[in-house]
Amino acid sequence: MRILTTVVFLSIGINVFAQDVEINLCDFNQPIVGTRYIARPVCYDSTGKYATFTINERLFDIKAESGNNHITYYISNQNRAIKELSFCKDSISKWSANQSYDLHSIKFSFNRQSFFFIPGTKIKYNDTIYNKFPCMVSEGDIKRGSFHENEIYLLRKDSVTTLHVKENGLFHIPASLNGLNYKSEYAVGDTIPLNNKPFIFAETDWNNSKLCLTPIDNTLNSISNG
Repeated sequence: MRILTTVVFLSIGINVFAQDVEINLCDFNQPIVGTRYIARPVCYDSTGKYATFTINERLFDIKAESGNNHITYYISNQNRAIKELSFCKDSISKWSANQSYDLHSIKFSFNRQSFFFIPGTKIKYNDTIYNKFPCMVSEGDIKRGSFHENEIYLLRKDSVTTLHVKENGLFHIPASLNGLNYKSEYAVGDTIPLNNKPFIFAETDWNNSKLCLTPIDNTLNSISNG
């Protein structure tokens, strides 16, 4: 009887992990995940021709200048020019109205890190002149993949990679449901619930745009709970 019991438990142990799932990723040029920094007003020209902002404790300074039906943004760091971007005034107004400005974000690099410039914001300033020049900056580089009907986003920021899951149209948020723990972001080694089943975020290969999930067989849990 003892021998039979041992064989049963060994069999269960062998089947705890199923075959790995490899997910292919592609570059994604919208700031759908990651920290956003609202442009903080610094000063403006009394004629309304330009305004200056600072981002993330002066990591970036932004001068927004109006002219010829366009708004040109000059992004700099301690007077070091980084990026110049120009948008049609009418377009910015429309993007801000329906909040589709994320679709028009532009990626740029600084100190080997990636950022997104976003020509819009939900913020309304007391000094209305700043509302003519809406802008934000978001950190990180993003890649996207899919697993069944779930969207998988990989965010790399300061050499740290996190995974974000969009399931049934909504991003995971911290919660506990049916014995599974949900998070807003997952690190390598974390257990990720997908379609009400647990997977381990086993590894990622950023340069080759791949990540690996290891399914966990719930047989052991169901037997032990029974």
